[in-house]
Amino acid sequence: MGEVECYNPILNQALAFTSYPTSISIHRRVNLDFFIGQNTPWFLDSELSGGIVVDLMIHDLSLLIQKFGKPTIKNVKGTQNIYSDTDEVEVILKFKYFEANLYADWCSQNKENPISVIWQVEQDLEIKNFISQDYLKSLSLEVDPYYIQDKYFLLNLKMAFQDNKVNLTTFHNPLETYLQAVEVADEIKNQINNKKQSF
Repeated sequence: MGEVECYNPILNQALAFTSYPTSISIHRRVNLDFFIGQNTPWFLDSELSGGIVVDLMIHDLSLLIQKFGKPTIKNVKGTQNIYSDTDEVEVILKFKYFEANLYADWCSQNKENPISVIWQVEQDLEIKNFISQDYLKSLSLEVDPYYIQDKYFLLNLKMAFQDNKVNLTTFHNPLETYLQAVEVADEIKNQINNKKQSF
């Protein structure tokens, strides 16, 4: 869940600092209409897919948990704008020494860059922006997260066949990272649903 961004060199730069940041702000926007057109895919039903949090925000949750451990959820807001389910989510996560503000939506109108991610990291009174939006363009293989992920996956398969067993320690991150990301995503989704039901 949300593994491919672990291979994104730009977002890895955003996490390369050694000490804790003052804050992190993440905007992940997708022009979902660009991909689905007039179709109604099954993943728009959050009961089947987990919805936008498990489909989209999970990438940033996985990266943050990989670096800083499992957070607590301070605030959640989800809205429905275009699609039949929640398509915009804002979350404030509390880590040990800082807070992270995450925003994700499926409502972007950007056709040139239908997937856009901006990480803003504040540390020591300095703000750095890390922008990743070339997902559908021709990237060199050295920086293409999908290629790097596939290469790593094939390497793990080769090692597994050589050893005649699957060694879970050869994965990019401990599997616990992804389990915790799914647990946090599920709690965000539950809080959104509880707020809907309270109206």
